[in-house]
Amino acid sequence: MTPAIAAAALYGTSACLCWYATERGPILLFRVTKIGTLIALLGVAVALHAWHTPEGIALLAALVLCLFGDIALLDSGPRGFLAGLGVFLLAQLVYSCAFVMIRYHDDRPWWTSIIGLVVAVAVVVPMVLRSLPLACRGAVSHGGVTWGWAVLAYYAAISMMVLAAGASGRTLLLVGAILFGVSDTVLALNRFHAPRPYAGLVVLSLYHLAQGAIVIGALS
Repeated sequence: MTPAIAAAALYGTSACLCWYATERGPILLFRVTKIGTLIALLGVAVALHAWHTPEGIALLAALVLCLFGDIALLDSGPRGFLAGLGVFLLAQLVYSCAFVMIRYHDDRPWWTSIIGLVVAVAVVVPMVLRSLPLACRGAVSHGGVTWGWAVLAYYAAISMMVLAAGASGRTLLLVGAILFGVSDTVLALNRFHAPRPYAGLVVLSLYHLAQGAIVIGALS
């Protein structure tokens, strides 16, 4: 078994345990597997020699930021959520840079980027128009204008990430970015608008699948 396959198996096992613990506990299993899943995915990226290219280094940096974001969000209070939001915003910007570098160094036909951008816009625009007003209003009611601006800034960052993934011309990158966007949209609406059934399971399962798709799409 190669190191990449071993790390991928650990990633998948940890993710499934995390999804189970999200709904059924225990809390210790949830905390350990939430952090362990991203660490295992970092292991996959390292095993696939991500550090050999500038875009791979950017990918590793984004994954490390997401890991810190996951740690911050273990605190479900306002301070932990705001800290996690800020770290994940930085991660989206770094992911966007990585996707731009992938497109620059790739030899795929230009029309793949056009198609990817069209699909990305078709997903981002309705998602933002339908969910952003609800999330921002709820955030302002929840914590004041600062929270509203924070949510708006995050929506801008993740929208840019999805568009950059579309422009890369790589299908798996775009799929991962869209799943990431849907996951964070459910998270925002569940926290700031109205509780959704099984929101924790939906958010984490989409998030983990998104991260896996992004890593494989970027390094394949």
